[in-house]
Amino acid sequence: MKLRRLKLENFRQYRQAEVLFKDGMTAIVGANGSGKTTLLEAITYALYGAQRQDKGTLYCLWASPEEKIRCVAELEFEFDGRIFKVERKLSGKNYTANAALDERVGSSWENRASGADAVRESVQKLLGLTFDQFVNSFCAEQKQLAFLNFRSKADRQQEVARMLGFDRLRLASQRASERAKEAKAKRAAIAQNLGNPEEFRRLLAEAEQVLIERRREEAELRRELEKAEGLLLSAQDGLARAKDWDRLTNLLNELRAKAEGLKAGVKAAEDTVADAKRRTIRRAELEPVGAQMAQLQQEQKTHEAQQLAAGELQQWLGTKKGAEEDLVALQNELASLASPNLEELEEVAKAARLSHDLAKTSENEALQTWNLTKTQAAQLAATTREAARAAQANLDKGEKSARLGICPECGQPTAGGQFDTILEARRKSKEEADLAAHEAHQQEELAKAEPAALIAAREAVCQAVEAFTEAQTKFEAGRSAQEKRRAHEAQLAQKKATIDRLAKQIAESSVQYDPEAHNRVRQAIGQMKPAYEEYLSLRDAADQLVQAESRLAQATGAWEQAKASNQELKEERTKLGIENEEEKQRLVQEANDLATRRATLAEKIKGIATQCGLLETQVKTANERLAEHAKAAADLQTYEAEELLNRTIAEEMKALRDQLNQQIRPDLEERASSNLNLLTNGRYTHVRLDEDFMPKVEDDGTPKSVISGGEEDVLALALRLSLAELIQERNGRPMALLMLDEVFGSLDGDRRQAVLDRLGTIKNKFAQILLISHIEEINQVADQCLYVSLDGKARCSVVSDVQDRAGFEAGLDEGF
Repeated sequence: MKLRRLKLENFRQYRQAEVLFKDGMTAIVGANGSGKTTLLEAITYALYGAQRQDKGTLYCLWASPEEKIRCVAELEFEFDGRIFKVERKLSGKNYTANAALDERVGSSWENRASGADAVRESVQKLLGLTFDQFVNSFCAEQKQLAFLNFRSKADRQQEVARMLGFDRLRLASQRASERAKEAKAKRAAIAQNLGNPEEFRRLLAEAEQVLIERRREEAELRRELEKAEGLLLSAQDGLARAKDWDRLTNLLNELRAKAEGLKAGVKAAEDTVADAKRRTIRRAELEPVGAQMAQLQQEQKTHEAQQLAAGELQQWLGTKKGAEEDLVALQNELASLASPNLEELEEVAKAARLSHDLAKTSENEALQTWNLTKTQAAQLAATTREAARAAQANLDKGEKSARLGICPECGQPTAGGQFDTILEARRKSKEEADLAAHEAHQQEELAKAEPAALIAAREAVCQAVEAFTEAQTKFEAGRSAQEKRRAHEAQLAQKKATIDRLAKQIAESSVQYDPEAHNRVRQAIGQMKPAYEEYLSLRDAADQLVQAESRLAQATGAWEQAKASNQELKEERTKLGIENEEEKQRLVQEANDLATRRATLAEKIKGIATQCGLLETQVKTANERLAEHAKAAADLQTYEAEELLNRTIAEEMKALRDQLNQQIRPDLEERASSNLNLLTNGRYTHVRLDEDFMPKVEDDGTPKSVISGGEEDVLALALRLSLAELIQERNGRPMALLMLDEVFGSLDGDRRQAVLDRLGTIKNKFAQILLISHIEEINQVADQCLYVSLDGKARCSVVSDVQDRAGFEAGLDEGF
């Protein structure tokens, strides 16, 4: 893995930063607290999403609220000949996390994973290391140089085995064991359901023997069926004659019944003709009654029309009288209605409305002025309170630093007694801030009271509302009175028009109605009504006579035709040669017996055929089960061999893994001893690791129980370098990257130089080595130097490949 570029935005003390990495050894130098370690944290955060404390601490401390909307760490790196870019973002007050892993394909980027968890899992799979494994091998964080310092209580031997790739042997062994168990289970299932092949063969032989017997029975029944069908064929002629005899007999019986009906129909038709002739004669006798009744009905219609016209005239007279009375009432009501001056009332309402709007505007202006005063007072109070809290925090921090012997201004250890002036200035600043906060609080409380101008404006609004309401009410009442007057005038005009129309209709009417004459006509109609109704009931007598004579002719013809048909049917039945019912029954019984025998034989043949089908299925099933048994026996041998093979593979894989695990410690001890020899200039030459990979330094063959802090760091560095080399060799593809943060802090000059010399000799094994330190001597062996300093004005860290000496020294002075 080789780093190419790191880009930060609002990340810790970096507002905007971009770092380009080169091959070889890169020294990242700067004063304590300038932001060197933050670069290493940004790299591990981009890869694994891991950070110190909570996510909120990643935001830039001095960024504005607008800038704190997002925090970005983007890392571009190369691994195994491929180029990747991983980006992690935080956004919003809830620190919403998002991440993406892209790979460069040609000239564009293609996404490989999205989401914080998915990106972390993809990076772990790509590098073959978890975060804990990464920081315990190729990346030594500040104050985390200790060897195999995992956050969880992990088995160190197991973790080292995983980092070296031996864990794949364990997984392979487990998989082989699982496959052996699966083969064993399949073998057991096959053996349980295998069955006895001799039983299958016995069932097959029995089914074949029964099938032969059933085939023989079927052949005999088919011969009997052929014989029965021959006899049935000869009996079919007698059966057909018997059926014809039955048919003709039934037709004769039906014809006799029909003839009786036809004879009765002829008699009924003759009676109908006689009645129709009588009705026709009576109709002719009543013709004068019909003519006289028609004349009387015409006279009655004339009298009824005259009576209707007289009634309508009386209705017009009544309606005209009512309208005249309504006219007088409307005239009286109209005279009593008032006639207000609407224009004058409307002007008064408009003037009241204008006065109300002016008063409301004055009230709003007074309210805005009061709200502005309160807001300004509240903002001033909040600002002064925050300043007072900041002054208190600054004083507390200074007093705490002074108690620890650290300068409150630069953060560097300093002899005591030199902090009084600084602390006194901070106390004075704190008192001034408290006084300003108290005064601002008093002003804020005073501003909360309503001003007199707002109270007066509100009263003016209330008075204007009352005046406007009174004027508007009078205007609405006047408008309602005027509308009511107009409605009365419209009704008055409509009544006058109605009276004029009725007077004209009455004048034009010429009604002449004689009630006595009308009554005489009604009496005459009543006297003639019975005879007239009889006359009407006989209006179709002539047509009924014609129809009755026609039906009589038809009935007579049908009777003659039935007699002829009866004679023909008798002659046709005689030709069949069947004398009586007994002879016909004999022919039918003989044919039915033969048909029954044929059906019985066919049903037996069908049953035997069904049995033969079942027997054939049994034979087929027995053959299939014999074939399945042969296949299952072969599968049983296959699974037995598979179980043995996988069990052997699992045992051998476990043995190989145990053997390789046993080889890890000697190999790592040898490499660590060589590195320790070089790093201590021959002072210590041997390192021993116990079963939990806890290291011990040997001095002339004797384990040394206690070593100095600097020696512990050198020992941990020697082990880390050895483990990193071993991981690269065992995994078959070099990580190519080594990152060390402040590993020189506890080393004296000789040890520091020895470490630098050793790092120079392993450049061929690590294409990139990042050294983070505030010690400038590392520049002498580095291929690239990156200088980290504080921009005091912008209050952020700056990274450059050109040293800003003034900025560097300013960072030292300020202790940033």
